[in-house]
Amino acid sequence: MATTLSTPDAPPPKKASNWPLYIACGLLPVIAIFYWHVIAFVLLAMLPTFVAGFLDRREGKYAAYAVGGFNLSGALPYLFRMLDGSTPGMLGLLDVISSPWPWLVILGASAIGWMIYYAVPILVLRYQAIRDRQRIKYLRQRQTELVEEWGSEVSPENNASYV
Repeated sequence: MATTLSTPDAPPPKKASNWPLYIACGLLPVIAIFYWHVIAFVLLAMLPTFVAGFLDRREGKYAAYAVGGFNLSGALPYLFRMLDGSTPGMLGLLDVISSPWPWLVILGASAIGWMIYYAVPILVLRYQAIRDRQRIKYLRQRQTELVEEWGSEVSPENNASYV
């Protein structure tokens, strides 16, 4: 009669702490009150990213990543201009959004993101096709070398068992 050893029950896993969420929820209204002009600018400037995320039906939302990175890089200089303190609050927001140059930079950067999103897969496929053709050329050359070295019996054209 074998006795089985009973293993003590494993302690339940610790629950994740929610204090970062509480801090974020506590700070978000304060940030929204004092920096509402920054939030408004970010929401307006990042519209192309939101549209890319909405339009991209793929699982990874790669359009949102491509457009979003370039969109953010176009918006950051003007965001920093709003935060440097030279024109406070609403005046800084109006100064940035009323000029056409910030919008040209922001939307131009998003357009570059869209171009990269569409162009990179085509370039990768072309590169792979060129690489595959070179590999086939090398393998055919190697095959002829082997046929010359070992004779025609190693060639698949002469031996039906390879097919």
